[in-house]
Amino acid sequence: MIISTQALIVVVAIAAIVLLIALGAMLMKKSVLLLVKSRASRPARAAHHGSTPFV
Repeated sequence: MIISTQALIVVVAIAAIVLLIALGAMLMKKSVLLLVKSRASRPARAAHHGSTPFV
């Protein structure tokens, strides 16, 4: 009983860490892509005035 519960806790912890890393990577990719797009299309001054999700 103790071994199975410990294994469950470990599996859940690993799954949570993997999910967090995956989410972080996705958010980083999205923000980097948005930054690159805004930099390429408009000058830096216009990007600040526009609606930026992360300020």
